[in-house]
Amino acid sequence: MPENLISKTKAVLQRMNVLPVLNEVQDHKKVMISDLDVARIKKYQRLYEGNPEWKVQTFRNINGQTMVEHLKMMKN
Repeated sequence: MPENLISKTKAVLQRMNVLPVLNEVQDHKKVMISDLDVARIKKYQRLYEGNPEWKVQTFRNINGQTMVEHLKMMKN
């Protein structure tokens, strides 16, 4: 019950622009993190979710056709 009341109160205060809304970790004034660190965290998050940017590779075969290869990844 108290958690529900607290979350509803926060939501009302955020809609009234009394309580700031943090969309990113860097928006908080006490967090000192560089853009390089944020990029590295997002990279590892994509790896953890199973969606790295290098998972799908495109290449041309000997006949000149464009081929798409989905790399297999280990699953837990």
